[in-house]
Amino acid sequence: MKVYYRISDVSQSNAVKVKPAYISNEKCLLNFLTNFLSTEDEMVIIADNVGEETKQFLEKTRKEWIDINYQIIDIVYLNIGHGAGTVKYCLDEVRATTTKDNMNEIIYFVKNDYIHCEDSREMLIEGINLGANYVTL
Repeated sequence: MKVYYRISDVSQSNAVKVKPAYISNEKCLLNFLTNFLSTEDEMVIIADNVGEETKQFLEKTRKEWIDINYQIIDIVYLNIGHGAGTVKYCLDEVRATTTKDNMNEIIYFVKNDYIHCEDSREMLIEGINLGANYVTL
C-alpha cells in the first residue's frame, strides 16, 4: 500500500477551527503510525505550509520511526495552501509512478485530522478485496 499523508499548519480559509483536544498534527500522525501503518507500506508525508516547529516534529518522528521499524518515510515540503491542491499533487505523483507492476497497488490518502482505530488498515483492505474501487474509513 502507498500512503500519502497530508499535514498542514494553515487551513485553506485561515479561519481558526475549534477541534477537540485529541486532534492535533502530532497526535493524529502518531495515532496513524501506531494504529495503521504497516512495514509493508510506503509512506509519503505531504507537508503543506508547515512551520519550523512542525518540520522539526516531522523530521524527529521520521527518524525515530525509521530507527525502530526500518521503514522509509519520505517527506515532501510544499506551499500549495489547500487540500485540493495537495490531492492534485498526489494524483499527479500516482500517475507518474504507476507502472504495469504496481497498477493494482492500494493508494490511501490521509489528512492530518483523521483518527484511526487498530483495525482500520484491515477494514480498508477488506473493502478493496470485496471488489470496491474506492473505500473510505
